[in-house]
Amino acid sequence: MRRDLSTAMTSGNAVVIAANNVTLDCNGFKLGGLAAGPASTAWGVYASDRLNATVRHCNIRGFFIGLFLSGGGGHVVEDNRFDQNLGTALAIRYGTNTANLVQRNRVFDTGGGPYSTAAIVAEGDIIDNTVVGAFSAVAGGTTTGISAFGAGTEVRGNQVRELVPGSGGLTYGIFVNVTRVAVADNRIANQPAQAGIGIMGFGATDTFCAGNTITGFGTGMNACRNSGGNDWW
Repeated sequence: MRRDLSTAMTSGNAVVIAANNVTLDCNGFKLGGLAAGPASTAWGVYASDRLNATVRHCNIRGFFIGLFLSGGGGHVVEDNRFDQNLGTALAIRYGTNTANLVQRNRVFDTGGGPYSTAAIVAEGDIIDNTVVGAFSAVAGGTTTGISAFGAGTEVRGNQVRELVPGSGGLTYGIFVNVTRVAVADNRIANQPAQAGIGIMGFGATDTFCAGNTITGFGTGMNACRNSGGNDWW
């Protein structure tokens, strides 16, 4: 991209990656959807069944989903800023493999849509991201910082904090949905404290947790093998 782009579209996709082996480098410019308002169902960047998409240096804000790479594999999402997206900032799902990488993204103030909120949802390695200020605006709504779906992958070195559920809902710093995921060296904090679980594993023998620091949740870790070095209070 060579300049900021904004749209008031309330549905559809602002940018579509329509071929394999495409790199979208926004060079720090903005892709904005805030003008559509809080009822928007529009998505910022979308690809379906593509291979090796790379999205970097983008500033994506104000969409229901900031970025959704559906299907395919070999994707890299790195060094982006996502803020004020309504439901999910970035998602990589329904792929043929887990050869995807989500790294060094900054994800701020996700929430405000009509459903529960999950800031990052990915099949693949999720490394060195910062998630701050996710919230749910619906009663009973769940707020999740990182939702991991890639079997055998790792969630490492992420900062997750300031998660707020809907009234009567729960927060999850990291939620693991599949087997053999390693969750290591993450810093997860709620201030003020909220009901929920810092790291929700897939099973006590299927998720490996090491070196994590967790504070401000009703439960620090659950369904996760304590592989050492974890601290929660």
